[in-house]
Amino acid sequence: MFSAVTKEGHSVNCIHNSEDWLRQLTNVEKRVICPECKEQMVFRAGRLRRAHFAHQPKVVCTYPYYEPETKEHLEGKLLLYNKLRGLFPKSQVEIEHRIEETNQRSDVIVIHPDGEKWAFEFQCYKISGEAWLQRHRLYKKAGIKDFWVLGDSIHRYGKTDHEEDKEKHRLVELEQVIYKHTAHLHYINTEQKIFRYIKNGDLDTTLLYYPTELIIPLQNVTINKQRWWSREIELLYIKEEAERKRKEEEKRQEQERKQTEIEQARQRYKAIVQERRQLTKSMTEKEKMLFLQLCQKHQFTSQNFPGLFHAQTNYSELIATPVQLWKLWIYNEFIYQKRGRKLWMPEVTKRFLRLKDKGMMRLGKYSKDPHFSFAFYSFVHNLEQIHMLARIDTRGKYYFVVVDELPIYHEEKQNAIITMGIEETLPYELYRNDSQIPQFYSDFLQAIGRTYEEAEITDEKKHFAVKAHSSNVFPAYQHSMTATAVKTCSRIKVSENEKRNIHEEISGLSDMEKQAVKHYLKQGTESAKEITENLISEHGASSARYEHTGKYRLYPFVCQYLDFLVGCGLVTYKGNEKGERFYRWVVYG
Repeated sequence: MFSAVTKEGHSVNCIHNSEDWLRQLTNVEKRVICPECKEQMVFRAGRLRRAHFAHQPKVVCTYPYYEPETKEHLEGKLLLYNKLRGLFPKSQVEIEHRIEETNQRSDVIVIHPDGEKWAFEFQCYKISGEAWLQRHRLYKKAGIKDFWVLGDSIHRYGKTDHEEDKEKHRLVELEQVIYKHTAHLHYINTEQKIFRYIKNGDLDTTLLYYPTELIIPLQNVTINKQRWWSREIELLYIKEEAERKRKEEEKRQEQERKQTEIEQARQRYKAIVQERRQLTKSMTEKEKMLFLQLCQKHQFTSQNFPGLFHAQTNYSELIATPVQLWKLWIYNEFIYQKRGRKLWMPEVTKRFLRLKDKGMMRLGKYSKDPHFSFAFYSFVHNLEQIHMLARIDTRGKYYFVVVDELPIYHEEKQNAIITMGIEETLPYELYRNDSQIPQFYSDFLQAIGRTYEEAEITDEKKHFAVKAHSSNVFPAYQHSMTATAVKTCSRIKVSENEKRNIHEEISGLSDMEKQAVKHYLKQGTESAKEITENLISEHGASSARYEHTGKYRLYPFVCQYLDFLVGCGLVTYKGNEKGERFYRWVVYG
């Protein structure tokens, strides 16, 4: 310790008094005693150790906060004392000052002209967390701001594979408690005269992971607004403030997005209800006649007309006939009461063109575009996602009918919600909690799901058997085809002639392009559009575009292959944003 008192009650100090006089007063005249326990002190000084007072051997100080004195502690107290005297020349700065209100002797105290007190503790002894809390609370109760700086000898890095790892710090109990209460740690290395500043880590028992650590020359450190400060710390706070504002802005934008999404959903709902009341409005006479015949056959009205058929589909703009007609026609011709049969997509296109020639169906403005059939594929893909169909081939042109009859809902509102669910226009907020899911849409999915799960279909000619094991039914807009469906499809035996037809009809990605798609997914590319552009720019894939939309003709094939990977459980479908589809690779290796 640097301070003591004489038996007469006068203060003596190793910093301001001469060594010879202190040695005479203490060791010869034996007039210097400990200010706390009143035991006689000895004076020590030399080439290796700074001048200080110490208790005589075997004497234990009765002061409740007494700690063994070390060279590091002596040097650190003196560094702080000199540093604070330079920072606050108009304030009273004392070393080892006794605070009567708390019965503590702070290493250094700063008493400002306005009476405000700051206590500085240079802690080198590993006291318990409870002891620190007690002293911290005493300072707070006395209205004194306490600054705790630890000796750098306490600091330890963690280890990874027996090697020092600077991304994690091993904390003793004292450090853990200080960090939990202040969210940062300060150290001084008395030999190198550097200041270590640590914050923003993840504390897990004794390890602090990935904190921000600054090593600053002690001469560059000051105090600003009752906290340690330097140019490096200031830049860190500026960065943190920018990050905080960024997160607040992202949160605000997310809230706006959700509100916009909900408002758009309300508008879409109103539009759907209005459209449902005029289902035949934009149909020709022949189309209207076919539509009414099919509705009469299935006993559909404007109230119970299935929302599934009314949902807008990708590429539906290529077909002038309203979606509710051609979807109902596909359902009637290829699915209704045809459980266990197979659906061959080129046949759908072929029969559609026959009706077109009879004036019962129409193509869109770009009638020469041969890709109108993509609208059919998109619709059938919807049916696959809700488990009405099971895909047989990898290209999405061969399906097996598992559920051949839709559940009917008699309320207009229910069918409008089903339409929005299929279109992916139902806001996520409605699905965040089970209690918020519209019950009728949930029932719709579960009704189909139950039929799919219970399907036990046998076709002796093809030796085909389906037993779906999935117990979960997901909303259609999540596009989560189960791996069970893929396994089911792999058991279907197709004749050689049918296989030949499949390979002749399907044009898509080469094996090299498929490997490239997987590579981009593994590298973190999630946008199907970006993957398509990479295939064109880096692998020489065709850059041909559709005349009316400007989209790459390769894009649908990329999406089909990505959907196949979803079915294999290798990829998850993240969603559709502004017409762009996003996927994520989920298998490592």
